[in-house]
Amino acid sequence: MGQRQRFHRYAPIGLGVGELLFYGGPIYGWATLVYVLKADGYYSNLCTNETAIETTNDEDTPATCGEQDAILNLVFTVGIFSLCGSEIFTGLLFDYFGTRFLRLLLHLLVASGLIMMAFSSPSIPVLLFPGMVCISIGGIAILFTNMQIGNLFGNHRATVMTLLNGCLDSSSFVMLLIKLGYEGGISIRIAFATLAGATFCFFINTFVFLPKRHIPWPLPPDYGKKKKDNFDAEKVEDQVKENGPSETTNDESGSPRGPYEDIRDSGLAFTVTTLSYVVFSISNVIPVIEVLYVTYLLHVITRGFMYALAAAAMPIFFPSQYFGTLFGLLMGLSSIIGLLQFPLFIVSQTFFDNDPLVVNLILLGACMLTIVLPIYIHFYAKRANQQLKEMKKQRNEMAGIDNPVMVEDIII
Repeated sequence: MGQRQRFHRYAPIGLGVGELLFYGGPIYGWATLVYVLKADGYYSNLCTNETAIETTNDEDTPATCGEQDAILNLVFTVGIFSLCGSEIFTGLLFDYFGTRFLRLLLHLLVASGLIMMAFSSPSIPVLLFPGMVCISIGGIAILFTNMQIGNLFGNHRATVMTLLNGCLDSSSFVMLLIKLGYEGGISIRIAFATLAGATFCFFINTFVFLPKRHIPWPLPPDYGKKKKDNFDAEKVEDQVKENGPSETTNDESGSPRGPYEDIRDSGLAFTVTTLSYVVFSISNVIPVIEVLYVTYLLHVITRGFMYALAAAAMPIFFPSQYFGTLFGLLMGLSSIIGLLQFPLFIVSQTFFDNDPLVVNLILLGACMLTIVLPIYIHFYAKRANQQLKEMKKQRNEMAGIDNPVMVEDIII
């Protein structure tokens, strides 16, 4: 692989990591920003002398009240709902209009949201709502447009996707930086205005490295060798849609692979992910404080594995042109299922005297049942490969030994 090709592989992932770290999911750090908002007096007018309470003994920490906490928590709730609720529509836009359109839209959303946050103040705190909504919707769109970068790395595509998912979750540190800057004398307005100005870095990936439509999967062996391929992959993408995948080239050596190799490999990935969730569920039922730290760490790791594995496996099991729609649907469904946390909490509170052990054991059992999927994938790929070999042998016998039929010529 030439120097130029390496650059066009690693530059977009570097930029993508930066985009997601700073703009992907800063709403996850909302609790840290609330400290700054309270210090500036956002919604302090809701607190009266009767309702205001001192949260700490620190004289510099302003008094707060339940009404102020409730409205600031509502901003977070609306922002998270917007992030989760927009995932399906974001996927549809990505599939039908392509990378460049969605990136221009997300740039407008993120920049607008940051500007609204910058111009918010205790006198006009309502700007917090549309500001965080725009930032949240634009942030999830950044993930959608950058996940396809993993297609450039062949066998390592799932690793790249895991990295990008992890960057989205890690972007909560941005709010911590704003808090530290505030304590050092940097106002909220300057902090958010600086972030808004830096969004112009989005244009580098949008117009230089990422294609107008999509990065195809399976990736053609000659993808990216010509300059025009880096700007517009519509012709290659149309060929993949029309002809479907045959062999894939998954590493730098140019590792042709049969049509069921990726399916077989995904079975191992599903097994590892399932086992990691089983370990997480087991640690979750052990009521020891030291184990809880391990449980939290496992939660962060397994969550990244789960979404990255889903993103990597979808183009294997479904047509790649529907990746955005299916991934958005998956994330939307996972958000809905996440709402089960509250009724499960009520169940443990009402029927088990606030002891979550029984509920956690039930969840552990449900998690162990998911091992059925990788087992099925393994045997399906094994059977399909055997059938493919038989078909190839029969076709070669019919065509003659001097004119053998290649695996990719067989219509599955």
